[in-house]
Amino acid sequence: MYSISGGGSTETLSGAVGGNGGGMIRIVAKSHKNIGSYISTGLNGTSVTVDGAIQTGGGGGGGGVILVVCERNLSSGTASVGGGAGGSYGGSGGAGWYRVIELGVN
Repeated sequence: MYSISGGGSTETLSGAVGGNGGGMIRIVAKSHKNIGSYISTGLNGTSVTVDGAIQTGGGGGGGGVILVVCERNLSSGTASVGGGAGGSYGGSGGAGWYRVIELGVN
């Protein structure tokens, strides 16, 4: 948000907002079985039009991180860790990271 002053008046303008980044999911278990989906995606940025002509956009939030550490991985399921889309003229958020590390210990 910023203000422009002149001629005895002040105009306050709000800019676009960038999206929040995805969070972190960490799972440490003896055995792991994901039969669904883990989701940790970034949110989209917003768009704003100022004075009916000037468009601006916030960037998308970066994707999250999902880490699974287990002795035995029975099923990995799916995971979504993508970045959010940018608003008008805003860049998209970068991709996140997903790994299952199977230790193989009995």
